[in-house]
Amino acid sequence: MHFQLTTSKLLPKYVSVFVQVNFVLLWRFLSDSLYFD
Repeated sequence: MHFQLTTSKLLPKYVSVFVQVNFVLLWRFLSDSLYFD
């Protein structure tokens, strides 16, 4: 039960970090293709 509680607390943090990292990677990919195209 305690593990479940901690997981539900930490999950939003991990998800937001994951989304930010993906956004940065996507942005770099898009700007790269724009510059080299």
